[in-house]
Amino acid sequence: EKKGLTGPKIKELCPGAMVDFEIDIKKVNWIPKHVEEIAEVASKAFECPMSFQELAQETAYGVIGTDHIEKVQIEEDEDIPKFVAIKTKTRFEEKVIKFRLPERALQASFQPKKTKVLVK
Repeated sequence: EKKGLTGPKIKELCPGAMVDFEIDIKKVNWIPKHVEEIAEVASKAFECPMSFQELAQETAYGVIGTDHIEKVQIEEDEDIPKFVAIKTKTRFEEKVIKFRLPERALQASFQPKKTKVLVK
């Protein structure tokens, strides 16, 4: 059984459909083994098929793992353990995987922090 998302943070970056998506892996107690699992979770949440390659190409920063102080670029499966190994230096102990959603994944009526996404 794969655990999904219980509390993704969705923030609007600018008017339009440019939306960053964060998965706090500590909060949901989930560590992906393969980069494609990240895309599977986003695909499930927004009911829109996405590949990891598509998520990685959406912005200059691609897909990153961060504790909001240190960042690890996630490009392949081997990068996930590097991200998980970061010693959290904040009192909040967040570890998030962050990426920008493709515009096609969002419905025209999508409103960050108001539109519900599928989470488990």
